Amino acid sequence: MSVLRKKIDKNLGVPKLETRKLLAYWEQTKSFYLSGCESLIEHLHWKEVDVKVSQGSLEDIKSKLPDTGLYTSFGNNIKDTQAVFLLDNALASIIAKHGFTGRIKTFDGIQDYEISKIDSLMMDPLIATTHRALDNSSWPVRNDYLEKAELPFAQYITNCIQIEFLYEVSFGPQSEGQAIRFTLIVPSEYMLPRLAAFQEQIVSKPVSDSDQSSEILSRHVDQSVTSLRAVLEKRKMTVADCTRLEIGQIISLPGVSLKEMKLEATLRDDKICVVTGALGIHKSNRAIKLTADLSPEFIKTEFSNASDI
Repeated sequence: MSVLRKKIDKNLGVPKLETRKLLAYWEQTKSFYLSGCESLIEHLHWKEVDVKVSQGSLEDIKSKLPDTGLYTSFGNNIKDTQAVFLLDNALASIIAKHGFTGRIKTFDGIQDYEISKIDSLMMDPLIATTHRALDNSSWPVRNDYLEKAELPFAQYITNCIQIEFLYEVSFGPQSEGQAIRFTLIVPSEYMLPRLAAFQEQIVSKPVSDSDQSSEILSRHVDQSVTSLRAVLEKRKMTVADCTRLEIGQIISLPGVSLKEMKLEATLRDDKICVVTGALGIHKSNRAIKLTADLSPEFIKTEFSNASDI
């Protein structure tokens, strides 16, 4: 077969990829990956960096993948790989070496880590998230590999889409970070029809009066700004008592509990309790873990404010 014939066969009938739609389609999964990383090692600082998308022949995409890695295949059987998820060796190293000790102080040497199938088990939540996002009823069989050469791709797959989810992990918001990458490869013939259906859902959905009201309300809430205060306890004092306060004076706070802090906001010149939580430590910083739903009083007040626009 001539080189020209191969190029024609490779590109024939493959619609142009619309990257914006693809990113919107995978937006929720991208957030799930970030949450999964945070749950694996809570004391480090995680953030999203970017998502890179490319499209090409299966052979071209495979040639750029590392020879070894935490590869997970999805398909109809173990000899029919349809999609591949590649976990980052650096993340595996961080989890295996430091994740359960809480003593990580440097990222030096993590690229030299020798991976094993135990690492895939440790990161099973991230793999399961990917399987659900791909609709695991379509490709029910999952298998793990440590070498690219072992992947049994289906012979009829020619054109693929590669999505790289890029994150960064560091010891704090201001410290230098370590790049983390997840790579997902799916056949174009699988992804493109789903993007078309995704577009139809957005375009063809009729806009009702209630939808318009919801949009206005959502825009109002998104654009409104307020400050939150963490309040441990309140105590009434006379103005005269306040004028006599001195450095070193002790004010008793009976009934105070670190498990019952209030987050307050000022709305319409009134201080409203937004939610309650417990005081603790997260990623070496003081933090509040929410222990209840949003206060009905706050929701009522915010909706009341929105009705005036």
